[in-house]
Amino acid sequence: ADTNGNIYAANTGTSSVTVYSDSGNVIPSLEFLGVSSGLAAGQNAVAIDATHGFWLSTNNEDVAHFSSNGTLLVDALCCGDSAGIATDSAGDLWIADYLGGTNNHGAVAEAVTDSSGNTSVPVSSLVTGGINYPVAVAVDAAQNVWFANHINGTVTELAGINSPLPIATAISPSTGVYGTGGYGLDAGLGEPYSLLPDRSGNLWVSNEGSYTVTMFFGLAAPTVTPLQPVPTAP
Repeated sequence: ADTNGNIYAANTGTSSVTVYSDSGNVIPSLEFLGVSSGLAAGQNAVAIDATHGFWLSTNNEDVAHFSSNGTLLVDALCCGDSAGIATDSAGDLWIADYLGGTNNHGAVAEAVTDSSGNTSVPVSSLVTGGINYPVAVAVDAAQNVWFANHINGTVTELAGINSPLPIATAISPSTGVYGTGGYGLDAGLGEPYSLLPDRSGNLWVSNEGSYTVTMFFGLAAPTVTPLQPVPTAP
């Protein structure tokens, strides 16, 4: 959702985004934004920025940034498979790179756009904090970044832009029982697929493999929901 209450939906087959009003109706002037950009089909996720532009993940080792009218601003090479994306309060894009890293077991990437519109990827192919085939990402109000690890059944927390730690430093453990890391090794997560911090700081994780939802009590910073382009406290 954006700050107007509009919902942005990624269209996998047409490399575009459709915008719905808070009443559930398609906004005609914002239908199929970016459809003429020439991107490869297969977008997995959309993330809205603070000016009502948006990012699209692709299946072609890149992420694309569009203005609010669907004009392509930048197409940035970032990763192996941008399965999930989320913006922080600086407008930087965090990427769950499902097939990244040196062993293709997943990694983390971060795309940064400067005031001139230039985009770079200063954090790329980062494997830390238990990252293992990450499929989703969310940013909490403290600007720390959370990833759902689909294969090893954990969640990873990395330091964000407001942390006293260097950006992308692992807060969750990189190793643990049986050599795997992250939070939730004792929670019985089954192929976690999405995650969300709530207004009380609880972290909710959906489990694709077990058809369940798991809540970690107070693990994240309390964050306004639905998640906004600029994650903020309630």
